[in-house]
Amino acid sequence: MTQEELNEILTKHEMWLEEKEGGERADLCKADLTGADLREANLTRAKLWRAELTGADLRRAELHGADLSEAILCRALLYKANLVEADLTGADLSKANLSGADLSGADLTLADLSEANLIMTDLTGAKLSKANLCGADLRGADLDRANLMWANLSWADLTKANLWMVDLREAGLGGALLYRANLCFANLSRADLREVDLTRANLSGADLTEADLTGTNLALATYDSDTIFPKGFDPEQHKMRKVDHE
Repeated sequence: MTQEELNEILTKHEMWLEEKEGGERADLCKADLTGADLREANLTRAKLWRAELTGADLRRAELHGADLSEAILCRALLYKANLVEADLTGADLSKANLSGADLSGADLTLADLSEANLIMTDLTGAKLSKANLCGADLRGADLDRANLMWANLSWADLTKANLWMVDLREAGLGGALLYRANLCFANLSRADLREVDLTRANLSGADLTEADLTGTNLALATYDSDTIFPKGFDPEQHKMRKVDHE
């Protein structure tokens, strides 16, 4: 597809969004958009199922509610893109740059986000069940209430990330870095936390029932009377700090 053809589709899509005569919803399903220039493009609610977008430039693009299920976005540039409530189930976002993007409410079930740049990304309420986030950079990301059940977060960097009330049941976090991460009220039951760095993390109210804490660094991590630990676990032996809430 040429850039001229793509521009025409975008123009008609804008007209469709504005309910103007002659407008037509963008249907780019299975389209080859490798390396396409879609900077600041308005693709709100566009159809991009199984589209090939490897290396595409989607910086600051509007993709609110777009269907990107099973799309290939490997190494794509999505800096500060709006992907609120977008459907990205099964999408390949490996090594993509999503720093500063808004993915709140997005469906990323079974998505591949391995080695993706998710620094300061908004993933509030996102669905990431069974997603692959191995080696992803999530420093400062907001994952408030996100669903990460069965997700693979091994070797991911979640330094200072907000994981308040996140669902990490049976998730794999082996070797991950969670320095100063906020895991207040997080569900980590049966999670793999082997060799994880949780130094100074907030685990107040967190549920760690049957979690594997082999080799986990919990030095100066905080907990409270509502924190649930695996049977036989002694937080004091791991140099954790108990906090009292008034």
